[in-house]
Amino acid sequence: MSSPAVTKTVIAPSRYTKSIRHPGMAMWLAHRVTGVLILLFLLAHLVDFTDLAFNPHMTLLELSNLFLGMPNIILNGTFLAVVLFHGLNGMRVIAIDLIPSLSGHHKAVIWLTVAVSVASIIVAELIMIQFVYSIAASAGVQPF
Repeated sequence: MSSPAVTKTVIAPSRYTKSIRHPGMAMWLAHRVTGVLILLFLLAHLVDFTDLAFNPHMTLLELSNLFLGMPNIILNGTFLAVVLFHGLNGMRVIAIDLIPSLSGHHKAVIWLTVAVSVASIIVAELIMIQFVYSIAASAGVQPF
């Protein structure tokens, strides 16, 4: 008696998973995601500042603990990175639209955008950490 033939079902990747591997599509998706993150962060700050406006009994020490706490510093650093990447990626899109000869060098322009983004994020984070320390020292609060 022979055993029944085993059939393998191979699921081909969809056109969406194939296209996301292309650097241009990945940057398009990253631009959309960072845009949504910026919107969510701004909405969260709107809620925070509205709460502060309707809570007049908050002291300066409570405010400094709220805005100089470690979770808020990490969120602000992440927000800074998201904004820098979103802005530089938007400048890349504008440059490719305005200078047609750049479209032939799309991958190089993408890697240049990523490299400039990483370098500017590192510099901006270092500046932000120094700024937070100076504010914390003037308020008499330990930031970390």
